[in-house]
Amino acid sequence: MVFRRIYWVVEDLNSTNSSVRGVFTSVADLTDRLIAELKTSDHIRLSLMRLDKDHGTLGSWNSPDFKSLIDDLNEFIATGEFTYDECHGLAQSLSEKFMVPA
Repeated sequence: MVFRRIYWVVEDLNSTNSSVRGVFTSVADLTDRLIAELKTSDHIRLSLMRLDKDHGTLGSWNSPDFKSLIDDLNEFIATGEFTYDECHGLAQSLSEKFMVPA
């Protein structure tokens, strides 16, 4: 059995700390389970993590604009970890939810 090594971690942010809202195994899992429940007023951090490594953060993006998300994910599209459609669909869903032009 092959275990997934990369996960999406979503944290709720406030002025003093953060708390994990969820850990997701795929872009589809993230969009299906999280995006619908988000509110435009939520302050979240979306991180791509290797949970089996110390300092395993591969990327981290904050709402509402998730600056450089697509640019950063191009590396994972190039290696086949994610598809173009998955990444652009995620970026579009987040942009629509937080009403930020894509």
